[in-house]
Amino acid sequence: MVTITFGTGEIDGIYLEDQVCVSSGICATNRFIAATRQTASPFAHLEFDGIVGLGFPALAEGNGFSLLGELVKAGTLKKHQFAIFLGEYQDEITFGGFRKARMEDPKNIFWTPVTKQYYWQIEVEDMFAGKKPTGICNSVWGGKCQVAVDSGTNLLAGPSAVYQKLLHQLPIARDCSNLNSLPPQIGRAHV
Repeated sequence: MVTITFGTGEIDGIYLEDQVCVSSGICATNRFIAATRQTASPFAHLEFDGIVGLGFPALAEGNGFSLLGELVKAGTLKKHQFAIFLGEYQDEITFGGFRKARMEDPKNIFWTPVTKQYYWQIEVEDMFAGKKPTGICNSVWGGKCQVAVDSGTNLLAGPSAVYQKLLHQLPIARDCSNLNSLPPQIGRAHV
């Protein structure tokens, strides 16, 4: 039995191992935790089938727990990539590459190095409110920011100084009732 604590909740579960397939022919033996109990927050209000960590092996529970790492080790991916598409009505994850059809401008893709192989941590020049730079990175750190791209959360977390400056420039209502009046692509990171 193990307890895993997240930023906003926790699960209890048991250790299991099985052949995990993310699509036809893309399989690996993987260890995982089958949940036996979960806190109401945040899980009661989310539709999901389970939790799969996509972090680096250093963040995993132990050897064999990193699904992406095990897929790479098994040699079943065309490329050592995964892509996440978040749409208004449909979401999708692609293993072994990305689908150009899901991109607004496939010719405009850019790659940035991971600066710390724990979370998917990258360096960004600034945070943007729509197309307008906020200047937060320079005003708080005197240069670029380090950010973690986390597909497992819908929360924006960071140092209080960053949060306060971002909230000042983007007055988000606590209940998100002004969402449609905010600039598009809030929190966009330009590398």
